[in-house]
Amino acid sequence: MMTQDDKLGTFVSDVLVAEGKLVAIGADLADEHARVIDGTGSAVLPGFIDTHRHNWQGALRNLGPAWTYEEYRSQIQIGLGQYFTPRTSTSATSRQT
Repeated sequence: MMTQDDKLGTFVSDVLVAEGKLVAIGADLADEHARVIDGTGSAVLPGFIDTHRHNWQGALRNLGPAWTYEEYRSQIQIGLGQYFTPRTSTSATSRQT
């Protein structure tokens, strides 16, 4: 579990999801109806959809909050997206210290 919280740090954990919602995080979680997925060596990103886009779009947060999806797609993904590179995405999402 990569918490993004310096106090909690990173640790091995189970994640319990029920009816599409994350309901528990902890060690040795059990649910008789659960389907177990071994995520060893993987990352769980709750709430992320199409994660290959969200990193670079973080730099454009709050730009056009009332746009329709069509306006957003045209202006951000197609319009500005062509100018973003892996390097600019890293710069946009790095924590400033």
